[in-house]
Amino acid sequence: MTALPEDEMLKEELGAIKDVRTRAKELLANIDGKGKEGPYMIGLALSGGGIRSATVSLGVMQKLADIGLLKHVDYLSTVSGGGYIGSALTWWLRGSTPDNPTHQSPFDTGKKFPFTTLDPRLPESTLVDRRGLMVLRFLRSQGNYLIPGNGITLWSSIAIVLRAILLNLMIWIPVTALVMGVLYALGYLPGIRGLPYAVQMAAPGTLETTAEIVGTSRSLGANETIPPMFLLMLVFAIGLAVLFVMGSINHSLLSWTGLTETELRAGRGAQPPAERPAWYSWPAVGIAGLLDVLLVVVVLISFMPVVKRLFADSDALQAAHGSLWTSLVIGLILWAIITLFTLLCFRFMGKKIRPPAIWRDKTQKPVYLALGGLIGIAVAGYVLDCILAGSTLPGVGRIGPFLLFLFAVAYLIFVNYLIGLLIRHLLRNEKMDDARQSPAPATQSLLQYRARRTFEWFYGRALSGMVVLLVIGTLPLVGHYIEYGLGGTWTALGLAFTLGGQLWSRVRGNSKLADIAIVAGAALFAYGILLIGHRLALTFMDGDATMRALIAGAVIVAIVAGWFVNTNQIGLHRFYRDRLMEAFLPDDDALARDTNAAATRANDFKLTDCWDTKQAKGPYQIINTNMVLAKSQDRKYRQRGGDNFVLTPQFIGSNATEWYRTETSASSDMTLASAMAISGAAANPRGGAGGRGLTRSATVSLVMSLLNIRLGFWIPNPKRGDPRMLFRRPNHFWPGGLYALTSRGYLETSKWLELADGGHFENLAVYELVRRRCGLIIVCDGGQDNASSYADLVTAVQRVGQDFGATVHFDMAVRNGRKFERCGPAQMIAKPTLTDYPKGAEFAEKGYFVARIDYGERGGNGWPKEGIVIYLKSALIRELAVGAKGYRGANPDFPNETTGDQFFDEEQFEAYREVGFRICEQMVAELGLTRLFGNEPPSLDDLRQNSRYREA
Repeated sequence: MTALPEDEMLKEELGAIKDVRTRAKELLANIDGKGKEGPYMIGLALSGGGIRSATVSLGVMQKLADIGLLKHVDYLSTVSGGGYIGSALTWWLRGSTPDNPTHQSPFDTGKKFPFTTLDPRLPESTLVDRRGLMVLRFLRSQGNYLIPGNGITLWSSIAIVLRAILLNLMIWIPVTALVMGVLYALGYLPGIRGLPYAVQMAAPGTLETTAEIVGTSRSLGANETIPPMFLLMLVFAIGLAVLFVMGSINHSLLSWTGLTETELRAGRGAQPPAERPAWYSWPAVGIAGLLDVLLVVVVLISFMPVVKRLFADSDALQAAHGSLWTSLVIGLILWAIITLFTLLCFRFMGKKIRPPAIWRDKTQKPVYLALGGLIGIAVAGYVLDCILAGSTLPGVGRIGPFLLFLFAVAYLIFVNYLIGLLIRHLLRNEKMDDARQSPAPATQSLLQYRARRTFEWFYGRALSGMVVLLVIGTLPLVGHYIEYGLGGTWTALGLAFTLGGQLWSRVRGNSKLADIAIVAGAALFAYGILLIGHRLALTFMDGDATMRALIAGAVIVAIVAGWFVNTNQIGLHRFYRDRLMEAFLPDDDALARDTNAAATRANDFKLTDCWDTKQAKGPYQIINTNMVLAKSQDRKYRQRGGDNFVLTPQFIGSNATEWYRTETSASSDMTLASAMAISGAAANPRGGAGGRGLTRSATVSLVMSLLNIRLGFWIPNPKRGDPRMLFRRPNHFWPGGLYALTSRGYLETSKWLELADGGHFENLAVYELVRRRCGLIIVCDGGQDNASSYADLVTAVQRVGQDFGATVHFDMAVRNGRKFERCGPAQMIAKPTLTDYPKGAEFAEKGYFVARIDYGERGGNGWPKEGIVIYLKSALIRELAVGAKGYRGANPDFPNETTGDQFFDEEQFEAYREVGFRICEQMVAELGLTRLFGNEPPSLDDLRQNSRYREA
């Protein structure tokens, strides 16, 4: 499969459009010949916002069709809710008729608009176009599309949600139980089985104290309270914690070897060019780390008599000093081994890397003095203890132990310093990513920087590993505490609900604390899944034959179903997709029938069928989705949460993947209905409007994945080609569980890509129109915006500026003796009134504004250098009819009611359609677009002058 760069993709797309758009043919010729600015393309963007945005956009399109402008629109860019009505238009123009080349659709984008051009104020009885009226009435009756009737009710929706959750839990809970059972079984292996006894010898009383805390001291043995494999995890977690502390100390000690600014300016410390570490680097680091841990353990054990002598009561000072000699000998031997190992490593490395300054620089004399001083302190301590051991003078008997104690502490610091220095020089050439593979000479400062980065990378992994080990290792303890300490599962659940309810009642008024509480609750829920799996594993080991058979059967079913079930087909996405299809893409000859049987042809209508040059009517639709890249190596994609991934009849792809021909990709069988649903998949893990939101949290996303609360859709990555036979369908384990739990997924290079709501990237659908340098962009924003913050507009302006270098200009400015009309977001902000109906309503001066977009370096060479943006926003304006104002009187949030309301009745539907129709009517009248677009689109100069300037 061949990838196309952006310029080639855009040219091929224009080539597909040119057969029905003369301007596209002329523009393509100008681009190929790098000619002057000439023809331009017109784009209409329909924003996200669910059924509210779809209804507002319907009113806007009706007015644009009425004045003859819609027929000149070349690109229809849609996202989320705007895609509902945009896909409906594509369907009625190109897909609703039977598969017959001679059968033309009776609709167009002019007076035969599929949804009619009827003014909402006029009675429908005056309309001559009865077929269009039938389509409009059907659409209006589908405002509550999630429960379309005829057997499908609100209970159906609840049942589907519960089914999705239940199916996922039936996979993950048995799989978790299997993992826990394997951990219990591993505890019987030789060497691991005796671990509890080894811990009891090394730390007497630890396991007994733990058993008393969790309440099992009288019921279970040490091996049962903390089974060997779980105990091993806790031991490793403690080891990682010790390693983290020691590494932090070492890191601070390494500041000794850093060169000063003066030394760096003098050119000291120059090194040969950086190379990849030798094969022995990481094994040597591992050995050094183990020796470091061994050092701490041996010193703590061997010098314990010294500590007791030093800090004991006066009566204990008369103890024999022979134990001090043993401590000294053990310490010196271990010190000699570690020091020798370090020196040999430095010597071996000297062939490729110059030895560190500590062994060759005369300025490091204090290090040698410290080395000799430590030996002197140790010897002096022992000699003084031999001489003064029998003294009766107060405190004299403590001098020897004090010097040996001082030796032990300094000894730990010094050897840790040596090991830290060794590790840094072993890994100082390590390159964490390609960005640092620079051919520049590797100075000592640069090498130290790389070593610090390696330390940070390693200890970040170590810390996360420690948390995972603690979470799994404590499962038996928490499970036993619930059973023996709290009195059982039901008591624990009651306590959890009580505490959770009290906590929520205190934080729900504070959005930040509420977010923290939700994240914490999600983490506890995930931990609860682990506890249930652990309980099932225990039940399998202790239960009767029937219970064991049931659990074993559940595990087998989970493994088989987890691999062979297509998660695109069983989740909420399919329910959402079918409801949207039945509401917005019904069969032409079945509008008056059962809604569940009214989309038989749309179910098979492919995205590639949406543009047939022989029958193409209306604009070329671009469906925008968000390709989830929450774990991308590219910082930009990772912070945004993804990249804009387009689904069009000709191409699919994004900046991150490049573009591929739809008909030859693995997604060639994608239908218009599926693409429409993907673009509106708002409830999805790792996504949020504009790349922000609580669902971007890793913990919340994990729980949403576990519960199958996702509307997104998996597609094979076109960069990786078609999946192999066993991997041809997305399943619970791959990519589901693997991508959720590891770092292999949600990358632009992953084998599977998850597509979700395009509003998670940019909610106005403007992005792709700017990529195509449209001369006129009409934006219909039906998103919720109670605060008049225009957050979606701000995000869109930022995205096109950062990625395309395009700049949007609005408000007052002077140019060539002419003055821009007063135009900008401020005029759309609603203001209080005391005289207008309804009482207490706030009206905006206008429902639109006009801006200029400068395409910067991407403009020219045939493309427009500048374009016009007309931004329409659902707003309460005085021109609205009494019906819409009356609806506002009963619903104070109108026209910004919550997006969560996807159940419009006919009154609500008509109120929002009225808003779209009136703000578009206001815009058309004030900008004189009826005259300008009477026959053909005006030139760019005429368009800019008419819509942006007024005589000074």
